[in-house]
Amino acid sequence: MVKRRSVIEHRFNGVEPVSRASALAGVVRRLPFTSGLLLAMLAAAILTGALTHDLTRSTTLAHLGYGLPALKRGEFDTLLTSVVVALSPRMLAIIACYVAFFVVPYEWVAGTRHAAIIFLVTQAGGYLLTSLAAWPLGTLQFGWGTYLASTRDVGASAGAFGCAGALLWYLPSGWRRPAVLVLAGYLVILLLFNHRIWDVEHAIAAPLGYALGARLGKRR
Repeated sequence: MVKRRSVIEHRFNGVEPVSRASALAGVVRRLPFTSGLLLAMLAAAILTGALTHDLTRSTTLAHLGYGLPALKRGEFDTLLTSVVVALSPRMLAIIACYVAFFVVPYEWVAGTRHAAIIFLVTQAGGYLLTSLAAWPLGTLQFGWGTYLASTRDVGASAGAFGCAGALLWYLPSGWRRPAVLVLAGYLVILLLFNHRIWDVEHAIAAPLGYALGARLGKRR
């Protein structure tokens, strides 16, 4: 009885909430890049209205999105402005899950510096290489090529899949090959069935992250 009373008093004295807050602060200090990215995504969703509304038909995509149209106009600032933007509550939730599943564990095991490098390089690489691939396809005047050449995209999912590729190097050697096959199969299936511009970006960013992750892993 005395022990139970001491536990109750311990909780009501606020020790447990304080310890939880300390644990959360410790996680944020361990994951500053991912924490900042998620907070920036939330802030952008509030400012643009994507937290509650679908912005597909708004001018947000035309001003902040990246793609071949932005590349032709020299709007390289969209490499940064588009990263934290989402077009709908559903897309915000999906991208946040990608960040939580891939960027969080990679920053945890590889460190903030490597996580920032992998994410930013693969995010930009997925954008630029997709745009360059769409350029000749757009001249062929067929449905998918015209779509890729004229579409802008937003979101941090390419960088997240880049971190997923780099994260494979931290798996046990016996698990790495099956994990590579699972990730590659997932990306190929989405690309074949959806044909969306972000599916191309993911398919480029993941192997780019895998290759870059190998180099950073050797240096580490």
